[in-house]
Amino acid sequence: MSLKFSLRDLLLLIALISVACAAMANTGIWWHSIVVTATLSGMTGLVIWASLHGGSRRAFAYGWLLFAAGYLAIMFSPWTANNLGASLISTKGLAHLEWRAWGDQHSPFVLNRGQQMEFGNDLDLRYTRFVNVNSIWSSYPPTSVWDASGRNWADSCTTFQSTGHWLLASVFGYCGAHLAAFLFRRRDAARAKATNP
Repeated sequence: MSLKFSLRDLLLLIALISVACAAMANTGIWWHSIVVTATLSGMTGLVIWASLHGGSRRAFAYGWLLFAAGYLAIMFSPWTANNLGASLISTKGLAHLEWRAWGDQHSPFVLNRGQQMEFGNDLDLRYTRFVNVNSIWSSYPPTSVWDASGRNWADSCTTFQSTGHWLLASVFGYCGAHLAAFLFRRRDAARAKATNP
């Protein structure tokens, strides 16, 4: 097995890591929306890719979809979010990372039921470690990252944690895609060896 990478793949990887770092450093509803939209667009593109191609390319697409959708289902489905998602090391790690980076001034909750939202001046792409007082998020009550305040886990997920989970879904999808393509090629090699001894 050789570790050869094309320059295009390395540049794409660096661009994705840069976007992920920007999304995690400037957590807000807009960055969260960008990450969710990009992930869902990529998953939709993989469905089309799988329908148009065969062989290891189809296995790659199915592996990505299986691992990414499986992780998102564990993290955000009603029963699994409370019973499995909240106990995963990725959830604990993201909550701890948010606490270390932001203290008790966490990012806003993704689902804020019952409060009117105005998106007038929410998109601020400058890196600041503090919440903009003029933004819509200044009206959120300060609570600890660890305190769900009577909500179920998925409702108390902050934009930092949710963005992290959507990014992790892409990472797990990437790993699952390569695993599926490897297993497909291995199976084909075994079949070819069995038919042509």
